[in-house]
Amino acid sequence: MITELLSKSNDTQNQWESMMATYVATLDHWKNSYLQWQDMGKKALESYTQAIQKANKEGNTEMIKKFTDLWSETWDVAGKNNPNEWYLKSWEEIWKNSGFVTPNAFNDYWQKIWHDSSEEFFKRSNEVMKKMNNL
Repeated sequence: MITELLSKSNDTQNQWESMMATYVATLDHWKNSYLQWQDMGKKALESYTQAIQKANKEGNTEMIKKFTDLWSETWDVAGKNNPNEWYLKSWEEIWKNSGFVTPNAFNDYWQKIWHDSSEEFFKRSNEVMKKMNNL
């Protein structure tokens, strides 16, 4: 009986450790993807700006229209509120199915995190998770 309880306790601890390791790895991947998304957005904006400046200097309204249309179409798909909308829908579904908290309360919390987030925030969060994982 004691062996059974200890075995269950070890299994539970192993499950928590595995879940934490998976979660920390996922946060790392998410952070890196987010940083890459930001970097690529900046590069796209710089390229767009250079092209528009060149087209303006040359008076090439056709190229201005092409670059502006392409920027607008791409922004509609990849930008604007897309990350915000994605996480809202994803988290609403997760929390709705879990019954743990109301989606609105959780969304308010995550909107604050997204609004206040920075690379430093992700680094600190990751460090905390790693420390918790090593306990």
